[in-house]
Amino acid sequence: MTRILPAEAGLKVQGIFHKYTITKDSNSNATVSIVNKNTSGVGNIYERHDNWDQLPSNTKLGFDTITPTLGTSFGNGSISIDGQGKLSDVIVAYNYMFDTCAIPLTDSSCPGYEDALNEILTR
Repeated sequence: MTRILPAEAGLKVQGIFHKYTITKDSNSNATVSIVNKNTSGVGNIYERHDNWDQLPSNTKLGFDTITPTLGTSFGNGSISIDGQGKLSDVIVAYNYMFDTCAIPLTDSSCPGYEDALNEILTR
């Protein structure tokens, strides 16, 4: 996975949809990890670890919601398997929301609206 947030101002990750099929022996151990780097700091902003120890092959489908304040800090992501097994039919998709106040002039109720308006009027 590469860059998560498009360049448009005001977009935040609101949720992560993930689907994958794991193929493995029922007696083996494996962990599937989905992670995203934190662009605002060190480490990861999102981590999901699914434990497949001693479980048979199967398809996993899920959706995780994200705290809105974290949604702008999503960096590059990856999905990987640790242990014995392989992944196929992998889908990781991001659900976005638009912060209408990212550009204060879009709505007079946004914080900073008057300052932004005054700046334009005094140019």
